[in-house]
Amino acid sequence: MNSNTHLPLPHHHNNSGAPRPMPLPLPLLTPDTGQSPSQKDRKVLIAGAGLGGLLLGALLERAGMDYEIYEQADRYVRIGSAMALTANIFPVFEQLGILSEVIERSKPLESVEGYNEKLKLFLPMSYHYVEKLSGYLSRVIPHPDLYNILSSQVPEEKVIWGKKIINVQESDNDISIECTDGSSYRGQVIVGADGAHSGVRECIYKALDEKGGLVKNDKETPRYNGVCLWGETKALDPEKFPKLRDPTSNVCAVYGERLPYYWMTATTHRDTICWLIIQFFDKSTHQPTETIRRWKSQPAGDMCEALKDLPIACGENLTFRDLMEETSRQLLSKIMHEEKFYQTWHSGRAVLIGDACHKMSPSGGLGAVNALQDATVLANYLFALPDTPSWESEEITDAFKAFKDERYPHAKLCYEHSHQLSQIMGNHWATDITRAIYGKTPDWLWKLMLRRIISHRPQVCFLPQVEAKGASKPAPQPSLHLNLSRSNTGSSDTIASDKRAASV
Repeated sequence: MNSNTHLPLPHHHNNSGAPRPMPLPLPLLTPDTGQSPSQKDRKVLIAGAGLGGLLLGALLERAGMDYEIYEQADRYVRIGSAMALTANIFPVFEQLGILSEVIERSKPLESVEGYNEKLKLFLPMSYHYVEKLSGYLSRVIPHPDLYNILSSQVPEEKVIWGKKIINVQESDNDISIECTDGSSYRGQVIVGADGAHSGVRECIYKALDEKGGLVKNDKETPRYNGVCLWGETKALDPEKFPKLRDPTSNVCAVYGERLPYYWMTATTHRDTICWLIIQFFDKSTHQPTETIRRWKSQPAGDMCEALKDLPIACGENLTFRDLMEETSRQLLSKIMHEEKFYQTWHSGRAVLIGDACHKMSPSGGLGAVNALQDATVLANYLFALPDTPSWESEEITDAFKAFKDERYPHAKLCYEHSHQLSQIMGNHWATDITRAIYGKTPDWLWKLMLRRIISHRPQVCFLPQVEAKGASKPAPQPSLHLNLSRSNTGSSDTIASDKRAASV
């Protein structure tokens, strides 16, 4: 996923200029630490400075809670990919005051056009209905844009780079992490937001397995389906790529019939095209076979050369060669196409979010949104823990169990939807049947599927709530109505000054 193009960390400000929502009243802060006395020992450790980890950090920052983010990479590297954002995450963006900037840096998504490899349209998927249901248009945004927006909400000193976690040690009163460079950090809880190959998950699963407490499903490796390659072009000429002129993002997906490939293109607000190619194995496997090892080690550039003649639907007589010639090798990324839904989301003072507990197929474009939803809901349960000098293990276990109970059903729904969409890719007989079924999906059933997916629109309980929009009411959210047993605390002069200014 990484490239070699480094982006400077954004400063801690709101680029859109939109006012931040007013926090709840804060208690007096101690002058030496900037924290209330009972807050000193209640530190949240977050592993991973991806989108989920950053959003959780931004929310804890607004809640006035102590936290740090530990990222194994030395610094952020730009990823040449685009993301589809849906109504599921826009309410909390609105609460944070960043929705206007997200809209400014993205394009509306109204449909995804599915083609066969001869570029004949056979599977149009309309998303017009989403706005009517939720009050929000779905949008396509380049990954670096969303990353910069979220990281602008987190002070630079809160993100510690070059920290790969190799050990998690829990005691009765706290939890500590050890990193490869010999450093260690201590807090009350650890949140594993460190991706599909989570070091936190590996540590807590090992401990559970040694005690005979790890379920069989979680001992199995993920299902490997193929290799995924993606990139982003430089700004292109609309004369050659006329789809760039469309006010909405033009998203075209091509499903190979004779060829074991699936490929997609999406236009962005900055006249670039983000693209994706998945090369499928003959059959999915849980084992890292020699073929998988060879494909994994193959340089991304070599894979590009082999796939340059695939036709694309974003202009006349165009192939991937036209995109690859405009794509910097530094913006190429290649990962294994894998999926896995874990049963164990927490143990003791450790909890997992995002790909660390539910790695979804990119087919549905729902993985990142679910990580952001996890962060939103978990922030509520962390905020609602008692306002005492330290948190008891039982209190943490209850909070993490409630978090999983709230998020599990919707995450499972999105995982299964993404898996079903992945079944129309590839070139075996089962995909032919699946494509025929999807191609004949009645409009009412498609709308029902959309309604179910966008029903979960979580918000945080410690910022002013956003009024529900659209014809479809959000699904019940227990954490939004918690009986808070603690007072909100603040650790930022900015937050305190915002409160004073708002009360004038």
